Amino acid sequence: MEDDYSWKELAEKFDELGSSLKGLRLDYQWGSVPSIYSLAGGSNLMALNQFKTLAYVAGNKLVENYKSLKEFAEVFTIKEPINIWYNFLRLYSGQFNIGLVGDQTVNGVSIGAVYHGSLYDVVSMSSQMCMRMIVIKPKPVKKNSGSKTTNSRNDKKIPKRIEKKIFQEANSTCPFCGEREISFLDIHHIIPRSQSGPNEELNLILACKKCHTDIEEGIISIVEVMKKKQDLIHQKAAHLKAPHAGTIFNLNKNKIDSSIIANTVNIKGKRIPKMHHPIGSIGANLNMNNYVKYLIDRYYNYRKVDSSYGRFDKFNHSEIHTSIQSRFKAKTYFIPEEKFNELCVYLYDRIDKTIQGKRNKSNGVKNYETFEEYLKL
Repeated sequence: MEDDYSWKELAEKFDELGSSLKGLRLDYQWGSVPSIYSLAGGSNLMALNQFKTLAYVAGNKLVENYKSLKEFAEVFTIKEPINIWYNFLRLYSGQFNIGLVGDQTVNGVSIGAVYHGSLYDVVSMSSQMCMRMIVIKPKPVKKNSGSKTTNSRNDKKIPKRIEKKIFQEANSTCPFCGEREISFLDIHHIIPRSQSGPNEELNLILACKKCHTDIEEGIISIVEVMKKKQDLIHQKAAHLKAPHAGTIFNLNKNKIDSSIIANTVNIKGKRIPKMHHPIGSIGANLNMNNYVKYLIDRYYNYRKVDSSYGRFDKFNHSEIHTSIQSRFKAKTYFIPEEKFNELCVYLYDRIDKTIQGKRNKSNGVKNYETFEEYLKL
């Protein structure tokens, strides 16, 4: 096994193991017990050993090339390369599911909570994460004559031709929220300028001023940014391969003409279709999807009303979704259907704890309809 595989080569190697290790699961336990990673669900011993070797190579690649990035600092809290890769998957894949197992007891006395979590289909996820890393290409850390290593800040202006390519790549639209007003759009360095992030296409992505701020504050994670960049690259590649003949109209009496020489109108500026929610998720279930939106809208409205009662703590529309993702380890509408009731209870609690929610309860006024009541409306 070579340690100098590119991320693309590693992704392909993980993919080759997919059929042999379908359903392989990564488990992790922590809390008042030793923190341990373990694999479960793989019966092909040879393929399992190959996967572990690839995971070791991927972890070692992270150590050698990305340890200086502050965004990945938590990944390197352990030393073994294979566990560094598992740590990376757990922290940045967005698919790690957490659950409270119970209490650790000694002589019947609780000494702390024991937690357990799992990442399913870990081989496929390893391949996906390798592909996402393609857009992150940090320059080697330069060494001074002394023993210390330093990173020089990139203060160079982005060339106009690169700036133009970044706007074209995203169709002059913020890929995170869809904002199209040119004056609101910025170019974000995925690897920050302060860490020698280069002014290269692979390190740049378009974002509106609000989303740019959310990225820098961590509300939008680096993994989401990497995934968006990878999606834009794929969309660009697909566009270049697709035929460019536009919709053909003959403007004379609105009759369609089969001639290529006829008036040709290329329909530009269309929004990129939203990604479909996977089957079994809340977003794919129309009733559940609409009810969750109803509860979130109710929460937004109550928070707005709260300002009239003197509540001025920081609030924005992404706050509730960020809280949901932190709690359920998945974006709001990608949460599995089986957690629908749990999500509803969480939103009920958030609504009830607003000032307006508390006032309504004390006056015997309902804050929201139940799911069953909502479906009858």
